Amino acid sequence: MGMGTEFVKKIYIRENGVYLYHIYSNFNTSYNYGKNETLTKAYQKDGQKGLDLEFVKMLFNGNVKIEETDPSVARFLPCLEKGRVIFDGVIEALNGNLRQLFLDGDKTLTLPPEQQSEAVIVYHQFCRDAMNAVYERIRQFAAPLPPERDGGAR
Repeated sequence: MGMGTEFVKKIYIRENGVYLYHIYSNFNTSYNYGKNETLTKAYQKDGQKGLDLEFVKMLFNGNVKIEETDPSVARFLPCLEKGRVIFDGVIEALNGNLRQLFLDGDKTLTLPPEQQSEAVIVYHQFCRDAMNAVYERIRQFAAPLPPERDGGAR
């Protein structure tokens, strides 16, 4: 069974990693603090920009929802509001390209990468590049970081 949707109330940055005050939708428990390895790696590699980018990806992939309005997560509300149109438009365009590959008779889309046509390989790379550009653009809508507060919540 999957973890369900993760509802995040706060993001904390500590010396040893990035922690979330969160709960999963399919667990009947209370909110708790937990280290997020994905966000920690992004923060260690690229600082705040990397953390923000990875959190935006999580929001738009449906893995995470913002719960309440702590400044550490509320700063991403503009990303959701302004970014949705961009995200949906690019997804629609990419899906149109995918439909065209099928209409053109390319049946290798669902095969392992080593058996795919060059057109499909290029299409997949194009999708990855396009989505990375979309996430980066959406990340730029995040509000500035709130000042660090007692307890280190960010």
